[in-house]
Amino acid sequence: MFVACTDEVAGALVGVYSETTTEEDYARCVESIVGMDAALVGSSRPYVCILVTQHGTPAPPPSWRSRMAEANKSLRARRYYFALVCPSALLRGALTAILWITGSREGHQYSAFATFADAVSWVERQSGSKYPTLQQLYDRAAATLQRAG
Repeated sequence: MFVACTDEVAGALVGVYSETTTEEDYARCVESIVGMDAALVGSSRPYVCILVTQHGTPAPPPSWRSRMAEANKSLRARRYYFALVCPSALLRGALTAILWITGSREGHQYSAFATFADAVSWVERQSGSKYPTLQQLYDRAAATLQRAG
């Protein structure tokens, strides 16, 4: 399952994947990321996106890695900070594959981390801004997953 929580004022999205994922979850993730980007069009705010996987979350299949890369290419945000949080080195490697397909864009930064706290610290260092809402979004998404589980 995948749950995303957003804060348009902060320009932030935090999504959390459970151990079981489906094609619909990957589609919902891409739709969430692209939807938040659309909501921020015309804004000077940076777009912050943190995706969190739980232990045991499988890597997206190659077809979805390609779709995710294409979605990244379509983002209109001038400044975009994307962090993948996962305990699995394999999933952190999936991000590398997506970035390899996507290529780099000026103003867009991507990285992978083992912990949510490390991802938030990286976003704040890179952007030069504090994002207290990120923890709140994560807590809401995780609670929603737990209730659904």
